[in-house]
Amino acid sequence: MKRSSLALNNKGFSLIEILIVLALVGGIVALIATRVGGAQQNANVKTTKLIMQDIVNKLDMYNNDCGSYPTAAQGLIALVKKPAECESWGPSPYAKDEPTDAWKNKFEYTSDGVDFEIISYGKNKRPGGEGVDADISSKNLK
Repeated sequence: MKRSSLALNNKGFSLIEILIVLALVGGIVALIATRVGGAQQNANVKTTKLIMQDIVNKLDMYNNDCGSYPTAAQGLIALVKKPAECESWGPSPYAKDEPTDAWKNKFEYTSDGVDFEIISYGKNKRPGGEGVDADISSKNLK
């Protein structure tokens, strides 16, 4: 019985060839994921700055109504719940919830009643750092 020449030349792919293709595809996917992930983290920094600017505006409204900024002890929750020290607060809350940064972390808030600073510790949630881990302060929102 004679085999056709078509059947003899139909070999398919070897395991090595399949592994090489999978490795190349995996490398390309990893490269794309790294770039997309980096873009997302940069977007989180910009979003945090926008959130922070919104908080600054709300704190200014609070200051106009109450005659001072919330103290550090009162914190940013004073934008949500009326503190006893402010008779002319509101009439509605300045914020729905205590604000968080783009990584869902609470802001660090310091104030002496006259001046204030809002800080996000970035992605790593610790003071210091570089890039997306760098601190973001309301003192330099530009």
